[in-house]
Amino acid sequence: MPKVKEFDRALNGEAIINDGSKEAAHDQVVLVANAAGYPPNSLIGKITSGADINKWGAFDPAATDGRQNPKGYLYESRGASTGTQRATALTRAPVELNGKKLGGPGWTGASAPQKAAAITSMGTFDATSNIGGVRIRF
Repeated sequence: MPKVKEFDRALNGEAIINDGSKEAAHDQVVLVANAAGYPPNSLIGKITSGADINKWGAFDPAATDGRQNPKGYLYESRGASTGTQRATALTRAPVELNGKKLGGPGWTGASAPQKAAAITSMGTFDATSNIGGVRIRF
């Protein structure tokens, strides 16, 4: 029997409590290559430095390129990729997420202080880029 990845069992969008006005909250984003793929219900951060600036990547609390400050929620999985790929993400208010349903290695492997910082980052609205203000509840 083939081995099933952990995120293959997660349901797309199961962390969404309220996605508000779809026109206001949903954005098309460009995801950077990721050999492991992107599981559903993942937090993503906008890359602010380096070759992939203005693209999005999986939340990584140890990153220093913007991915350590998540500003979006990827509710559909994306497979492994050696190149960029497009996805729809929830990136701004009014959006509420269930923190118990969030996934992805960055979130599940994060410490309590790293998760608290991620929740603060998601909730902080950035008027320059018009992203943020996403509330995470438990």
